[in-house]
Amino acid sequence: MFRASRYVGTIISLCLLGATFAVEMPGTSGGTGVRFRKVGGYLVVVRVTLDGKGPFDFVVDTGTNTTLIDVELAAQLKLKPVGRQMLATLTGSQLATRYVAGLALGSHSSGDLVVLAQKMDELHAVDRRIRGLLGLDFLLRFAFLLDYGRQRMELYDPTEAPNLEGGTRLPIKVAESRILITASSTASVQNSWNLVLDSGVPKVFIFENRIVFLHDSYMQDDAMRFKTNLSRLSTKTMTLPDLVIASRHLRDLLVVILPSSPSVQGSFEDGLLPAALFRRLLVNSQQGYSIFQFD
Repeated sequence: MFRASRYVGTIISLCLLGATFAVEMPGTSGGTGVRFRKVGGYLVVVRVTLDGKGPFDFVVDTGTNTTLIDVELAAQLKLKPVGRQMLATLTGSQLATRYVAGLALGSHSSGDLVVLAQKMDELHAVDRRIRGLLGLDFLLRFAFLLDYGRQRMELYDPTEAPNLEGGTRLPIKVAESRILITASSTASVQNSWNLVLDSGVPKVFIFENRIVFLHDSYMQDDAMRFKTNLSRLSTKTMTLPDLVIASRHLRDLLVVILPSSPSVQGSFEDGLLPAALFRRLLVNSQQGYSIFQFD
């Protein structure tokens, strides 16, 4: 029997139909800092090594629980298959070959990490240098900081993570290797949503069965198309009247409505929250909290 792995996917392109819509550095407080580059204004790309080889460019994707590598990279490194695994997506499922490799980011390493290989044609069309996606199976072993302003990422021992001065501290939940942030809205079926913190999306995404459509004027006539490395989908957008995150009130926010997908969202997930919405954020899942700075 194949094991299932959840993968919504890094959003490679997002547009309205008919219109175009790491050098290692010393860290602070015991952390290891690496510079990252941004692709498309929101994707975080870091340099990692696999089995001591590289470095290779990987997208940091907090929305997937599995680290993925390009099939060409798996062949280049002569990795030996150890089975196959099912990837669940918004539009279906796909089998991927499973490998085991040692992965390192800066001075932090995973030992033997299970990685899945897939073709990355869509990502390569955006940036040929990208060779994989770094998922939560690696990241949740540490506390991690994403600093979009300074384009810097840091990893910490969870017991030594720093406090972000001027940030807002919130409790988080981790369910099936998904980082859940609670946000409230009058458009929520239950007045609040559990949103997955996702560094692979540029906008807030809400599953359709979790929204109360308060008024037709909130809906947009324009359809929106987005594609990942595994799926393509057209959907609708709406103007969200309010969204409250970390005591910050966001008004009239354009969000993307995702079709309900039991295989992907589960019973506890209401949507996706882009990490790039914040200027800096620290996630310490082992201690059960996050710290956000908007500006």
